[in-house]
Amino acid sequence: MRHLIWLGALLLGSATSAGVTAFEDGRADEAATQFSRAVLECEPSAALLMNLALAELHAGHPEAAEASAERAALAGGPAWYGERDFLLGAAAWQRSMRLETRADLPGAGPDPFQAAIAAAELARESWKRACMSRADWPEARRNLERAILRVRALKKRQEDRENAPTSQRVVQVTAPPPPPPPTTGPAPVATPPSDPGRLDEAAIAALRARLQAAALEKRRVRMATRATSATEDW
Repeated sequence: MRHLIWLGALLLGSATSAGVTAFEDGRADEAATQFSRAVLECEPSAALLMNLALAELHAGHPEAAEASAERAALAGGPAWYGERDFLLGAAAWQRSMRLETRADLPGAGPDPFQAAIAAAELARESWKRACMSRADWPEARRNLERAILRVRALKKRQEDRENAPTSQRVVQVTAPPPPPPPTTGPAPVATPPSDPGRLDEAAIAALRARLQAAALEKRRVRMATRATSATEDW
């Protein structure tokens, strides 16, 4: 799955430009490498760090994405806490999906299921904080609803497996996992993706727009400062 990323990043240097190009071409690993290089070349902004987090998430590295999102919030302050929490929810969701798949392997035992539930609960709490960061954030609200349903479904699956007779447990463990429950209610902005493991395209677009707005504002302030300095020198 591919999403466009914040195009204003092209203003920040060749490494970031290469990262944007790689991301748009679906080469998330290369994009993450280029954004990491850009971070080392300059004092990273919150926007650049969030771009790195997005690339790492799409490359399938949720732990690295979480670390970059935390750095973005540290660099940008409270204005970036909502975006950080949204991405933390997406990373936890990704981990939960992987852990559930591992839990269905023969002889996996209860631990992977418990870990999948814990990750889903973390996604739920992260998206709840993201919802609270704005008056209304439809994408975060939809993802929160999905996480609530996923936690319930995982707990039910774990309970059913633990209560199943020993003779039926092999069949239950080796059977493919059922799909997560669908999103409840109509989508207020866009139709949710058919694949529950995918990120919401509208959510990524909204995040990208916020990144671009922040970059443009920073550029405007910098240009105004330069203009004032030039007038004073004259």
